[in-house]
Amino acid sequence: MDKVMNMTKAKETLRDIDIGVDPNNLIKEFGRFLSPRLNDELCPSGFVIGCDLALYDLSEGINGSTQEPIRNQLVGYPDMIYTLIRRRVPEIAKVLFPNTFADEVSKICDEV
Repeated sequence: MDKVMNMTKAKETLRDIDIGVDPNNLIKEFGRFLSPRLNDELCPSGFVIGCDLALYDLSEGINGSTQEPIRNQLVGYPDMIYTLIRRRVPEIAKVLFPNTFADEVSKICDEV
């Protein structure tokens, strides 16, 4: 069973995440978009699923829960951009979480 972690601090950090090289501030903008969408507690697989759902919604331009259009600078990019952001999810996790949690996120991302 995955370890559940409180997301309060992670959500705060996501709002202004800095992972180094971030052309066009894509990761920073993704963090701002993702932060309010995450549950208050998540396991590593829940974090990955949350990232995947957010990226899917951005790629479609529609909030999957409300069916409302999303107004965000990340809407409308080619699919490759969302793939590149997805590949950086393990890096994002390393900034947000303790090593054991981040390592599990990385393992899940490698498997999928």
